[in-house]
Amino acid sequence: MGAQVRPTARQGLRSDDARAAAAGAAAGFVWIGALRVWMAMLVGPESTVTWRTGPFVLLPGTLIGAAHGVAAGRRAHGDRVPPAARWSLVLFAAPLLLPGAVRKLVTTGIGSGALVPPAVMAASGAALRPAFADAHPRARRVGAVVGALAVVGGTIGGAATKSLGRPARGALVGLLGTGLMVLAGAAAPLAYDRPRTRVTPR
Repeated sequence: MGAQVRPTARQGLRSDDARAAAAGAAAGFVWIGALRVWMAMLVGPESTVTWRTGPFVLLPGTLIGAAHGVAAGRRAHGDRVPPAARWSLVLFAAPLLLPGAVRKLVTTGIGSGALVPPAVMAASGAALRPAFADAHPRARRVGAVVGALAVVGGTIGGAATKSLGRPARGALVGLLGTGLMVLAGAAAPLAYDRPRTRVTPR
């Protein structure tokens, strides 16, 4: 029979964490940058880039990536994942700290896009955690198929949306948007501990 081995707690940060944080930060920066490009494609000429884009959009995404990088490194070593990795998703709400942002969200719905990534990652993390934690290859394959179908559906839906312009442009917008959300959802389970099993002698 097998017995679960709980991940061990690690005190402080090690050089492994620094490297993992750097890799995660780079991935997070690229991801949030692509998301910003997608938002600009979605909104059109009305989308603007100001000095606030860095601290309120790019920086939060980079920090979230760093937190998930550390979490991935801890999981790989069988150590406990810091809770900060899960709580880092609240940084997505940073744009709502801008003056008047909450009022616009309540009255017009502008800014609601900032709530989509954390919602997707929170839901995906809870849904996919058992599959990744218990090393169920079939469940992972099902998740991969669902993600692929979502990307295909988003691409087709974007091509059929006239407000996005020509079908080719709409398809690109749909592909980029759904692809980024699927990628975020796939990364979400990294923020959770992965119990390992060992075989005990009979």
